[in-house]
Amino acid sequence: MFDIKKCLALLCLMLAALPVLADGGKPAEYEVERKPVQLAEVFLKAKAPDDAAQFGLSDEWASMVTDNSREAYDITGRCQIRVSRNRNDKDRLTDDRYKTYWNGGTKGWIEFTLPEGMRCYGIYIQWAEKLSSYILETPAQDGTWLATGARHDAVYYNEYIPVNGLTHFRIRNDNDALDLCITEVQLLSAGYVPDWVERWKPFEGEADLLVLSAHPDDEILWFGGTIPYYRSERLKKVLVVNVSEQPASRKCELLDCLWTCGIREYPIVSGGKVFVDRYASQVRNIMDMWGEENIMQFLTGVIRRYRPLVAVTHGFNGEYGHGAHKSCAYALTKCLELAANPNYLLGGADAVLDPWQIRKVYIHLYEENTIEMNWRVPLASFGGRTGFDVACEAFSRHRTQDTGKYLVQDFGKYDNRRFGLYFTAVGPDVMKNDFFENITEERGIAPAE
Repeated sequence: MFDIKKCLALLCLMLAALPVLADGGKPAEYEVERKPVQLAEVFLKAKAPDDAAQFGLSDEWASMVTDNSREAYDITGRCQIRVSRNRNDKDRLTDDRYKTYWNGGTKGWIEFTLPEGMRCYGIYIQWAEKLSSYILETPAQDGTWLATGARHDAVYYNEYIPVNGLTHFRIRNDNDALDLCITEVQLLSAGYVPDWVERWKPFEGEADLLVLSAHPDDEILWFGGTIPYYRSERLKKVLVVNVSEQPASRKCELLDCLWTCGIREYPIVSGGKVFVDRYASQVRNIMDMWGEENIMQFLTGVIRRYRPLVAVTHGFNGEYGHGAHKSCAYALTKCLELAANPNYLLGGADAVLDPWQIRKVYIHLYEENTIEMNWRVPLASFGGRTGFDVACEAFSRHRTQDTGKYLVQDFGKYDNRRFGLYFTAVGPDVMKNDFFENITEERGIAPAE
């Protein structure tokens, strides 16, 4: 017997299952934020699971159309993956280790085929080595591959790429000078993007707080709850600058750490200059390796471009004596003056930047004008967890460094609560419990950011 109600429901389900098309019917590669499919007007709301099964739709689509608020999940393990070369290394793409990666060379590609009834709505990639350029392609009926959009330059080491319900596609290198190197890749189902998927955006405008660290993990070990407290609870724009050049694995860990702290604006990692990471105990040795004028130009450019109100960095004694830590303190105190001096000229694109006077500079463990932060206060932005709690979790994201040798400590010799006010243009601290005491300029970020 002809049932018009079920026929209409089937039509709605079939339309929902089609990929979104744009640009004259070609599959669209990107959209700003794909929302879960909404079928509130489907006639058979209550009976949708049974009817979906009757119509032969997959469990994937049945669950999607009956739960409009569910989180997308990792479907990589259910997909077939082919690579252009180094096939024995293919498993490195999904081994959950940043120190391993697959290298596809300058002509490399990775092909994904999803099982019947399943579609991909997001690709989450951790890049290895230098970031390359790539094209997303889908197969044509004649066996060739068609680009779904223009060439894209990878900008972030942890990158999320939203796509429109792809079932068979590949990522192809498009840079003859750089190899296609990927450490991890995950495909996501339909649904809203999970919180653990990092969706970075560029740092734009002026910074409230500049956090200057020598290595990935220093931003947490020595500064404790600074980043989660000021970024997420106080809604300050926090610019994290990591000076020393690092392998991709350490950069990916840094991003995981900062994302855990609530940072959404991409940090500056060595500023495009190679400040080599070699141990030395003396500032002079580090300056000889880095080139003193190189670091002065780089950091002064950062200060003039982002115009931070407050800056915080390592102790003059380098915490446990590390020369790179000492050099961050040395460079910041020098660039504090250089950035405000109109007679100090920068090269390149930074030459047009106006001088800038930082309002306050704090040095870790500095013994003058001391303040003591309290990272054990519950933070509403983290559901009542403290800044110290978040800092400990964030440090665990530095998996190659979380060996037990160093711990996040708000006590003892390296107490990450203790700082000294090295410079102020807004008067002395009285309450001595806030980096922004006496700062009256209003900046910050919107609560939703």
